[in-house]
Amino acid sequence: SNIFKRDIFQASQLTEEEAQKGFSFLQKKAQVAA
Repeated sequence: SNIFKRDIFQASQLTEEEAQKGFSFLQKKAQVAA
């Protein structure tokens, strides 16, 4: 059960990191298109 919770926590952390990378990527694309 603890292992399961830890896996979910790590997955959410990874998702948050990927979301920030994707957001900065979209901002750069928007600047190029502007």
